[in-house]
Amino acid sequence: MNNIMIDIETLSSDSNALILSICAVIFNIETGEMGKHTYIEIDINDSLKYNFNISGDTLQWWLKQSNAARKLIHSPNNAFKVKDALEILSKFLKDNGSLEDTLLWGNPSKFDLGILEDAYKILNLKVPWKYVNERCVRTLSNLYPKIKKDVIFKGIKHNPIDDCVYQIEYCHKVWVELFPPTNIEKVSSDMVFELKLKIPREFIHIGISNNVFFGKTDSTELYKEINYKLPDGDWVITNAKGTIVTLKNSALK
Repeated sequence: MNNIMIDIETLSSDSNALILSICAVIFNIETGEMGKHTYIEIDINDSLKYNFNISGDTLQWWLKQSNAARKLIHSPNNAFKVKDALEILSKFLKDNGSLEDTLLWGNPSKFDLGILEDAYKILNLKVPWKYVNERCVRTLSNLYPKIKKDVIFKGIKHNPIDDCVYQIEYCHKVWVELFPPTNIEKVSSDMVFELKLKIPREFIHIGISNNVFFGKTDSTELYKEINYKLPDGDWVITNAKGTIVTLKNSALK
């Protein structure tokens, strides 16, 4: 499942806000590794033709930000027309994942993804993601608020690229707290794993290459034993908290 962090800067907090810039960064939430990114600045004068909203409160807020951040409200010569900018974002998302399996993150999702969705509709363009794949940075980070506080911001606040990197860093740390990784073991063929979980309603993930099997506890059980016969290979054995209690008959090498 691909994860893409989205950050936009705007001149309003309304759903039809005028968008100054867009950044999208591919990342692996389990490892924190970041991949390709796109950064798009948008021509303010072109956006005004479509009556995108500008808020006086937001303008005053921008005037209180750093000189480096305030440069965002001055459209550079190479800024894109808003329709072109949205089409560039659509192509980036299409080239780096499918509509079905790409998760888009916003902070919160209602702001970044909601404003972008409205912009697509105003320009009569297809929204290039499924709403069921929207994910909220704020919701995730609030599960462990101290983690976000402990991650040091690097760069310019309210620069979309730097904001994306920061959000990816603390989202990854929260994710690892929720789903700590376990080791990769090599097992002999035709051996049976007997796994027990301590945590109800969590998944075990046992995978090799692109094949993944899932075992799940139900809400009434504290422990669950799940057995698989596995072929030869390097197998990744994980669960939500790394809480494998027993690993029997595995003949680990």
